[in-house]
This record gives sequence, structure tokens and C-alpha cells, in this order.
Amino acid sequence: MNKKVFALVVAIIIFIVSAPIIMVIVWDEEPSTDLEEDTVEKNIMEENNIEKENNTEENTTEKNTTEENVPYMPNGFSYVKGEVETGYTIVDSYGNTYVWVPVENGELTRNIDISECVEMEDIVYDFKNSVNQYKGFYIAKYESSAYSINNRNVSATMGDRTPVNNVSYELAYGTANNSCKEFNYSDVVTNLMNSYAWDSTLAWIDKSNSNYSASTNRGNYSETINPTGATETDIVNNICDLGGNLKEWTTEGYLRNNDVNQQIFRIIRGGSVNYNGPALNRGYIENKPNYDIGFRMILYKI
Repeated sequence: MNKKVFALVVAIIIFIVSAPIIMVIVWDEEPSTDLEEDTVEKNIMEENNIEKENNTEENTTEKNTTEENVPYMPNGFSYVKGEVETGYTIVDSYGNTYVWVPVENGELTRNIDISECVEMEDIVYDFKNSVNQYKGFYIAKYESSAYSINNRNVSATMGDRTPVNNVSYELAYGTANNSCKEFNYSDVVTNLMNSYAWDSTLAWIDKSNSNYSASTNRGNYSETINPTGATETDIVNNICDLGGNLKEWTTEGYLRNNDVNQQIFRIIRGGSVNYNGPALNRGYIENKPNYDIGFRMILYKI
């Protein structure tokens, strides 16, 4: 065998012996590369999922915070001043002003000082349902006054105006409930104050104004009716004249028999220019207007 042939045979033998080793090396390297890529991709996906979960939690927290702590804003209204805890105040384009009363867990308060008292108007059920859903309602900042729209007197809640007095329950109830239509509110209604609204408002005020509900020295008891909001000592949580100026009709009432027929008594609340008393309740014949009786509205989402 010559040298060239011998060298060729040796080269072939070396190639045959070393080929499996090369293949093992190649196959060992390729799976390792794929595994590393899979691991990196998996880590990226996990990081993205964690980021998404964190974003979702942040968005949910932000949404819940907004829903729980900030009252809804009715169409056509804007924020004026105040915090939720001490008098979040809004106003419409006419100047009607309302204050948010927060109701924890949507559970309204009602104090019954006269055992026969009941809520005598069906609209109170709509009010309770709204408060249960939205955890609060708006109360008129001011006692109701007359405002002219197209030569019609409608019920308004505006400052520095003489409140309507010497008004029957029927007139107070009708004009209060109709105020939302006259001012073209689209997503809220207005009603005459009810016992739940009144007592829940007092319970909320008492938290920041100790024993206000039983006070007999905060309001206007001067025998002369003031423009609503003029008595600075009777402005609590941005609400005016709950304790004085005019007594106020509510939808609460009871029946009483006399020698001739049954009479309906409605509950009036608050002190007045002729009554130095607390903002509690007492009965009064519903069809008998009086100089020192007026009314107040509430506003809530439907």
C-alpha cells in the first residue's frame, strides 16, 4: 500500500470513530438553547401576567374608591365646595343648591317619637331604594323659596331668599315633587322631606356637631322670618336653618279621630321664629297652614 492510500484509510477511520462524539455535542447544544429560550419566554409571560394583575387591582381600587367616596353628580349640576364628611355641595345652572348626606351601608335612620307615626307617601320607597344603592342622597341646602319660571312659581333652594311660609302640606308636597320637572332634571327627582331623610341628616350632622339635633340655641327664634341662610349659627355641614327660622313639613303622619271625623296630622320638624325648640318632630293638622311653617326638598337618583 502506498503512502497516499494509507493516509486516506487512516483519515476515514478517524472520521468514523469521532462522528458520534460530534453528533452528541451538537444534540446536547440544541436542546439547551431551546430550553433557555422557553424559560426566558415563560418568565416574560409571568412578568406580563403579574403586571396585568397589578394594573387590574389598581384599576379596581381606583374604581371602588371613586364609587364609595365621591357622590354621583346629577346632570346639569356642578361641584361648589366641601368634603363628603362635612358637606359636599353642588349647584345647578339656576342656583339651586344641595348638600350630599352620606348614609353608611345605605341604612337610613328613623326615630319615632309619636308611636302612631307612619310614612304616608309611596314615594318614600323609591327614596329608600335609591339610598340603598347609592349610599346617600342630597338635601336642599336652604328652606324652599318661590322662583318664577315662565310666570309660574316653582319650588327652589336658593340662598338669601325669603322662604315660602304659611303653606299647607298639600301645596308643599306638590311643589316639592314637581321642582325637578320645572328645572328639567333628567336623572334625579325632588321630593318633600321624609322622616328617614330628616333623621339620617341629623344623625350625620351630630357626628361633627355634637348634640346639634337636640340644640335649642342655634336657629332664628326672633319672631321675624329671615332670608334662608342668613342665620350663621344655624349653618351646619353647609345646610341652613334646620333648627330654626321655619318649621318644615315632612311626609310622615298619623290619623286621629275626633267627634266628627278623622283628621290627618303631618309631622313638622325643626324650630321656628315662634318656637325655640330642637329639630325633632311634632304633629300638626296637614290642611292648616301657619305663619312659621315652610318646607325643604331632597334630591336623589332614580
